[in-house]
Order: sequence, then C-alpha cells, then structure tokens
Amino acid sequence: MIQPRFLPRFTLTVDYYNITINDYIGGSGPGTVNIIAACYGDAASDFVPYDSSFCALAPRNPNDLSLEDVVSINANLGKMKTSGVDFEARYWVNVPFGIDNDGRLDFRLSGTRLIEWKLNPIATASGLVSDCAGRFGTSCGDPLSKWRWSGRVNYSTGPFTTSLLWYHLGGAKDDDDGSLYWKEKVGSYDIFNLSFAYEVNENLDLGLGVNNLFNKKPPLFGDNQQQANTYPSTYDPFGRQYFFSATAKF
Repeated sequence: MIQPRFLPRFTLTVDYYNITINDYIGGSGPGTVNIIAACYGDAASDFVPYDSSFCALAPRNPNDLSLEDVVSINANLGKMKTSGVDFEARYWVNVPFGIDNDGRLDFRLSGTRLIEWKLNPIATASGLVSDCAGRFGTSCGDPLSKWRWSGRVNYSTGPFTTSLLWYHLGGAKDDDDGSLYWKEKVGSYDIFNLSFAYEVNENLDLGLGVNNLFNKKPPLFGDNQQQANTYPSTYDPFGRQYFFSATAKF
C-alpha cells in the first residue's frame, strides 16, 4: 500500500497475481473443436493426432462416415494459467458546501489489468492452447478484456449520500482466427449507476437509484455468442432499472 505524504488521505494498493490451475474443468468440457483436433490433429501439428484416445468422443456415422454427436462433458482434463495486476486507489476530501456548509467527497478507482489468460483444454494435447487475454468466443468463452475497472464518487452531507458508479470493460476480439464472424471485435463498454441514500434515524435508512443510467445496450454478436445474441453474464441485457430500498435495525 502506498500513502504519499504530499497527498494526505490518498492510498494506492497494487497486487500482482500469477495463478496456474492443473486438472482444470471448462464450462462445457474441452469443446467439440478441441476434441476433433486432439483426435485428428490440426494444421499446427501437420494433422498428426495430439491424443487419439479422444477419438472415442467423436464417433462417425457408419454409413457416410460423417462426425456425429461429439461428446463434450465436464472433466478434469485441462490446464489454465493467468496473471495480471489488481489495483485500487482511494481519496477523500472535505468540501465547504452542503448541510451547514459541511460535506465530503470520496473517490475510489479499482480494477484489473489482465496480462495473460491461457487455456489448454486438454493437458495431453499441449499444442491446443488458447491465448484468451483480450479475446472471446468458441475456446475462450466470455470476453476476457485486458482492462476492467469501476470508479465511484460519493458525496455525503448530514444524513444524505449521493453515489455515482462508473463501470468500464475494455474491448476484445474473437478467438477463432480461422473463421470470419459477423462480429469479430467488440469495443469498450461503459455503464453508470446513480443512487441516493437518506439516514432517517439510527434504525432506518432509505435508498433509491437507477442502474444503467443511460440505458446502455449490450453488444450483439451473431453466431459467436453465449445466449440471447450476446454475453449476458458480461454485459447488462436489461437496460435501465430503477430501485428503492429500506434498511431497518431492530
């Protein structure tokens, strides 16, 4: 943690991480493309099989020898390695406006810089490695943006608090270099949430606000998507939403 003397009330925390997971389980198994590549090889291996035992998961039709019903189930088959930097900066200052000319501003910025995210869905097929930092699609799944952060500004005076949250997700590109999709790249994505809170007394707090203030729509992808023509676990599919809350202590 860094707390410089020349800037009172400011703190900065930076953490580096480097994680390797053996016997990794993917969300839906190694995937059809990887099973076929393990069985029959690909251009990178001069079509020499990486692991012919996977041919049992890619049966052929006895009549026309076409592939059918490739079996991709969850199993401890892969390896994942990721590294990056997490950071958080905080600062607060008193301001001469508000109730009794007394208020406070709090600033926070926290996020991640993704350096590496490599997935080998089949550990015995070392050549089948997807470099997923800044990518999305068949092998990588949800967009793994290299930059991701959230920033919040709070203004408080007396029993009132106002908060503005900014969420940022960097751009990404499709992970299948051999296919041309309708959406090969997706740009950065930003949404803002605004909320208000009022402390009625020591036992009751009221709040209201709006999420996705500017009604930002999720990007559409076409064929290389998760569901609903986008990635709903990454992007907000609901649009602007209003809420009200009450917290009581007994």
